Parts: sequence; structure tokens; C-alpha cells
Amino acid sequence: MDVQNQILLYLVDDAAQKLRKKRNASQLVREFQTLRECVQRNEPADIGAWHGVFQHCHVLYGQLGGTLTADHWQSPAFDASYANEVGDEQGKILANINDYKRDQHPVGIAYEKAYVREYIPRLFGAPTAFATTSGMAALTVAALVVRQRLPDTYRIAVGRHSYFENQELLHMMFPDDRITIFDEASPAALADIAPHAIFFDLLANDPSMTVADVSRIYAFAGKLRHHVDMVIDTTCVSMEHFRMPAHAYLARNVSLMAYESLNKFHQFGLDRTTGGILWAHGIPADTIYRVRDHAGVNISEAAAATMPSPNKKVHAGYLQRLATNAAEIARAISSLPHVRASYPGLASHAGFRTAKRIGYTGAFVAIEFPGASYRTYRAVMQSVVREAKKSHVPLLAGSTFGTPVTRVYTWSPRSPFENIFLRISPGLESPEEMVRVIDVLTRVLASV
Repeated sequence: MDVQNQILLYLVDDAAQKLRKKRNASQLVREFQTLRECVQRNEPADIGAWHGVFQHCHVLYGQLGGTLTADHWQSPAFDASYANEVGDEQGKILANINDYKRDQHPVGIAYEKAYVREYIPRLFGAPTAFATTSGMAALTVAALVVRQRLPDTYRIAVGRHSYFENQELLHMMFPDDRITIFDEASPAALADIAPHAIFFDLLANDPSMTVADVSRIYAFAGKLRHHVDMVIDTTCVSMEHFRMPAHAYLARNVSLMAYESLNKFHQFGLDRTTGGILWAHGIPADTIYRVRDHAGVNISEAAAATMPSPNKKVHAGYLQRLATNAAEIARAISSLPHVRASYPGLASHAGFRTAKRIGYTGAFVAIEFPGASYRTYRAVMQSVVREAKKSHVPLLAGSTFGTPVTRVYTWSPRSPFENIFLRISPGLESPEEMVRVIDVLTRVLASV
């Protein structure tokens, strides 16, 4: 069975399992069962037909989150003289513990535990994860934790190729004169900066697609005489491919917080709800919980209920298909004139060896047209969609990545930390379907 249908069947079965003990959910259960039978009976191989079935699953998952939490209260009563407001949470609500769901709730805690079980390496003791309203909210929590731990005189190092929104937020939270930019791929400058905190992306969501050399960053941080908090955004590779370097076990002066958006890979392309998640090594869980609590950025109950359950095996197959398709696109485009293609899976990429070492090269390709304006990028994006439409090739223009059908996207420049580029985010197309997608892309890009 192709990875497309494996993912779809997992989503259906996961939803059915969650609904098993839910009263008054029989209609939704039947709809998921009908969807399962459709996949098993037809196994649509064409990405267009399959995407139609997937979109129906997307709609049902919207109903799933509401159904699982329909009889829940945001502030459920923990005791009652007569009328009861706890729905199916009877016996789960404790006074001053989880009776206000902005702080915590059983649905979110269940997701956090499953995420840790599937993805987080066990270091010294059992790690704890904290779900948030978004990936940016997870960074907000991490930055607030760092602020509490900084000495009066401090320096912060921020990766040059960090996501532009990350840089915007950090410059809002810390004075500009305390922030120094460093090159994630060549972190020797950290020895001179001597930062008390380091923020960077494991894989850059920018034209360079820079791969951070985490082992070397840890090595430089570990040699400093003071404590260092390291904060890593793993969104573009997923925690599935994050590897703790050996230095993490030896550098007692370095603590780690790693986070990612749950909008992308952890919904298997559903793009149904926002969410983020953060975990730490060397920082007390109570410290992170307290910050998330007072910042009011706990993941909503409905969002947590809408998220598919973490599954390492299904997740790995899904990421592998995306990476395989990205590599095919990168190889086809890299030789075109007037086009600069960045992808860590290409031997010509500066981060090729580092990407091989961490075992993942990314799920999208960055395209630059040197000297071109934003108008050119937008015109190219529109041309790609028009050509795909004429050729009857499924393709979308839009943000995000990791979705079922290949997408093209370019930002509207609105930040001093933002660089214009065209991002091509492959979907779950089969090898035969990817040939048609690549044909459209190369024909349009060759004419730029």
C-alpha cells in the first residue's frame, strides 16, 4: 500500500479509536468507517482523486475536535450539589489543578505524553513536553524562560538564518544591543560572543536553507565559563530527525529547549489547526509550566483533540516521501540557467554533509532569481499554477509545507529580517506523478 493511503487509513483509525468511548458520536463514527471502506475499496492512486478523499477526511477531523470536546467546559466545575457540568470528564477535574483549561487539560496532557513517547530521546530522566497555541507561542515561552535565567549583563546570539518571525519576536523581547548575529554553519564566532543564550533554527526556512551544525555549536557553548541556554527551532525538519549530539551529555553548563510548530508535519498534511510544542533538557519542567501558564498560551482543548495522535512509524514514512520528492525537484531545477536552487540534499549545498549526518535534508526547495524583484517572484508563482492547470497537474499556490499536493509560495516582503525567495513544497505524489509536477516547474522556471 502506498504511503498516501497508509497515512489516510492511520488518520481514520486514530479518529475511530478516540471516538470509541464518546457517547452520541455514532454518526461521525459511521462517516469515518465509510471513508475507510472507500480507501480500501478504491485505493485511489491518482493524487487528484486521492486529494478529494483526503479533503473529506480534513472536514471530518474538524468535526472530530468539536465532537470530542462538545460536552466539556472551559472552566468545568469540580464539585456540584446537583447539576453537573463536567460531561465525560467526571472524576478528571481537580480543584485548582485543571479546572481552568487555559492552564492545562487532560486532552492536551495526553497529546504531550504521546509526543514524548514517540519522538523525544530519553536523556537524564523522563523529558516533559509542553503544547502551546502555535510554534511562535512555543518560542515566546522559551524566550520568557531564558529572560528569567539571564544575568544582569548578558549577550544573546541569534542565528543569521533564523525564521524571520523568530528574529522579529526576539528583537521585541530583548534590546538590540544585547543581540549578536552569528552564522549557524560556522559557529566559531560564539567563542568571542560568549553568549548566555543561543537561538537558532536547525534548518533555515529561507533562501539558503542553512543547516545548523548543532554539534559544533554545543562544543563552543560547552567551553564557556558561564551557563548557556540553547533554544532550537526544529520545525523544518521535525523532532523526528533531531539528534542530540554527544556534547549534550557532557556540557553541564548548557541547557536545551527545542520546539516546533504542530501546524506542519504533525498533522500529516491535514493543516487543520494551529499548535506548537516545546521540551527541555536541563531546565526544570515547573519553570516552563509556570511561564506557559502565566503567558496564557496553552494549546486549546479543541485544537489538541483535533491533532492526530503522534506515531513515529507513520510519521517517518510521510517525511521520507516528502524528502524524496523534494530531492527530485531540486536535482531537476539545479541546472537551470538564471535559477539558484537551495536544498541540503544536493552535494553542492554548503550544509550537505551536516544534513547527511542528522539524517534529513528537508521537505521543500528554496529558489532564488538573483537580482529579481518581488513582482518577478509572484509572476513566476502565478505562471507555475497556470501551466499546471493547462497540463492538468494538481498544484497549489499557498503557504505552509508538508501538505498532500505540491505547493509554490513566495512571501510579500514586510520585515527587515525577511528575504524573498520562491518555496516549492512537494506533496505526497507518487514517483510517476512527480515527473509531471517537475515537468511543469522546469518549463516555467527555464523561461524566467
